[in-house]
Amino acid sequence: MVTVETVPSGIPGLDEMLNGGLPKGRAILVSGGPGTGKSILSAQFIYNGVKQYDIPGIIVSLEEPAKTIKENLSSFGWDLDKLIDENLLAIIDAAPIQRSTDAGDRIYEISAESHPILGERSFNIENLISVIHEKRRELKATRIVVDSITNLTLQHRELFQLRQDVLTLVRSLKTTGVTSLLTAESLNVHEMGRYGLEPFIAEGVILLYMLRQGNTKIRALEIMKMRGLNHSMDAAFFKITENGIMLYPEERVFKEDVRGIIW
Repeated sequence: MVTVETVPSGIPGLDEMLNGGLPKGRAILVSGGPGTGKSILSAQFIYNGVKQYDIPGIIVSLEEPAKTIKENLSSFGWDLDKLIDENLLAIIDAAPIQRSTDAGDRIYEISAESHPILGERSFNIENLISVIHEKRRELKATRIVVDSITNLTLQHRELFQLRQDVLTLVRSLKTTGVTSLLTAESLNVHEMGRYGLEPFIAEGVILLYMLRQGNTKIRALEIMKMRGLNHSMDAAFFKITENGIMLYPEERVFKEDVRGIIW
């Protein structure tokens, strides 16, 4: 039985695996190696929210500039500029690490919108949260993606401070009732996030894999946990199509199906 209210992702096959959708108002971790589809899945959650359910959303990028995100997602026929002009979508370019123009040194700064607190040389999680909530109130957004929280690890040498920043961000999002996806990069399939702390902060974990089947590479998705939901316990194949991600829950992944796990 579903014991919590859910919101549909609109991603073919995923809501079926979740027994209805993602838990409303909670923070969900989407973890996987490079090329597994984390950014596409999370952006599709935002795009579907706008196009299918008329729900404004926000993409917070801690990695790619907004221009690159829009160019990459246009391959699916998604016109993000139009949604931004209609005040249904915001992309916050908050990459904490950027190349400086002098001597090629790296500097820490937030570069998102025109905001009085931005342009500082030191990254501050409170500054980022302030920008997110300003846009959330402006759009009345109830879906937010943060891609990826792995980049927050570049700010801290101490695991304690990193954990505090991630926890502060997640708590801040939860207090507003938004449903959020936070992506994290894993070094291998046995990790859920690079430092092993993310699964204990998020209330749900979705893992994306890259597998080898014969001479071909395939992708798979597994719901490791989703508090309050009677979700599928099987890993399912998925494809990145011309319209975005499509899952095939009926095609379960078994150990004998694959020769090895890449990510």
